[in-house]
Amino acid sequence: MATTNCYDRLYENMKNRLTVVESDSEYTLGEYMLKKAEHKKTQAMLPVSERSFATKGERALAIVSSFVNDKLTIKKPPVKDKTIKAFPFRASASAFLSALVACSFMLCFGLIGAKMLSSAAWGEDKAPSTVVAEIPLEEVDIETTYFC
Repeated sequence: MATTNCYDRLYENMKNRLTVVESDSEYTLGEYMLKKAEHKKTQAMLPVSERSFATKGERALAIVSSFVNDKLTIKKPPVKDKTIKAFPFRASASAFLSALVACSFMLCFGLIGAKMLSSAAWGEDKAPSTVVAEIPLEEVDIETTYFC
């Protein structure tokens, strides 16, 4: 008996309408969409220069970035020179000379301060001066001079 259900006929009709044939293979619409999405995903993971859908701007940017990356990559290790061997001596000499300058400043300021303190103490022990200023009387006008 070849009677079929309405739902079975609808299913067969939808299956026939939504079947994609590509390169002698039949895919349902969902399988075909998943296949295309997987293809785009693998294309997106490729470098920009190998993508089939990359724009000119993206390709130019990829070329520039690869050029810069190539120039910045260290191809061989740097040559060892005497600067590295001389560094500890220069550093210790620099530290020693800096300490010497700092100590000499402290010593000079200490000596100058001690000398000023001792001269101020010597001046206090000295007796007050008895020098009197002499002014000739002809120069002083007594009538116009006011005393407080």
